[in-house]
Amino acid sequence: FPTRRSSDLIYQFRTEDEQDDAIESTISGVDLFTGPAPSPITLQLHYLDQRLEVSRSHPKVTIGRDAHNDIRILSKRASRGHGTIEFERESFLIKDHSSNGTFIKVGDAAPLVLRRDATRLVGEGLIGFGAAPGDDGPEQEHVAWFRSSAT
Repeated sequence: FPTRRSSDLIYQFRTEDEQDDAIESTISGVDLFTGPAPSPITLQLHYLDQRLEVSRSHPKVTIGRDAHNDIRILSKRASRGHGTIEFERESFLIKDHSSNGTFIKVGDAAPLVLRRDATRLVGEGLIGFGAAPGDDGPEQEHVAWFRSSAT
């Protein structure tokens, strides 16, 4: 997807004339996008009373027990630097850096377990840091809720 900032855009054109000579040209900083602006892609993240949004303008959130993290998890099940959620290639990737793993639960499906791995966050669900989310919803000390507008 091209961004709306024209300085980020690069277009390459190739034309051929009657003598089969190819002419190539690269143009930078020209915005040829004429349709409506794309909808912003966001991920809402809620943990207890903390609320954050991941997007192009805020592309990385750190999560863990240490106070320097964007989302500070209170549970001892979580690692100090448990993981990150990053906006990459028009989607949201959750990356586990922990000892106990990260558990992604969407709908009625069994949780997906990440152990020093990454996956895309799509739709809406629960994230368990260090243990699977229980049936008590997002009000658990080790559980966050997410909703992504990316498809």
